Amino acid sequence: MKFTVFLDGEKQNAQPQTRVRSINLTEPHFKLKIVFADSLQEPIIKKAFALQDNNGYPVDVTYSISKTKKGDYKIHFMDQRIYPGFIKPVKGATTTPSTMVKPGQKNTPCEGKTLAEMEFSTAIKSIGELETDDAKLVLAKQIISANCVTTSQIKPILQQFTNEGNKVIVAKYAYEYTIDKGSYFKLNEEFKEEKNIEELYKAILKE
Repeated sequence: MKFTVFLDGEKQNAQPQTRVRSINLTEPHFKLKIVFADSLQEPIIKKAFALQDNNGYPVDVTYSISKTKKGDYKIHFMDQRIYPGFIKPVKGATTTPSTMVKPGQKNTPCEGKTLAEMEFSTAIKSIGELETDDAKLVLAKQIISANCVTTSQIKPILQQFTNEGNKVIVAKYAYEYTIDKGSYFKLNEEFKEEKNIEELYKAILKE
């Protein structure tokens, strides 16, 4: 399936292609639009965020387009690699590739030590045993603020909540204490509603 990519309304490929590469992206997020060569196929429109590695450096990200059971197409994160050295920032841009997004630049209020696996399992069990989300929120914040956490540890914490609004609250709170901020995009799959993903990343970009 051939397509044309638009970022913030700017056309990225002159002719429809099956693979499109965009470079020198210096904004923290973009309005992504994918228009298929087949005019009967609905375009994909969504917000795309620039990503960083654990050290706050930009990464080269690969997305794939797949067909759903309903017959439409959706875009999915597939892979990320070290940002190619030959790519240079756009002349006159207000930001450079190494600082084009804020996630990952703020120091965590801890010294890089995370909970051991057994201690973390106990913490998750303690959260799960509480009856209300309000009580779970209090304990989750206590555990997170007392220790450094990784993105992979935040996931099971979010899974203790049934309400997505509370998941967003926890994810926002945990960001400051996360040592691998560049992997925070992996939490997207914990949310069913895209508005919650956007709310989380808007909060992160203000950090």
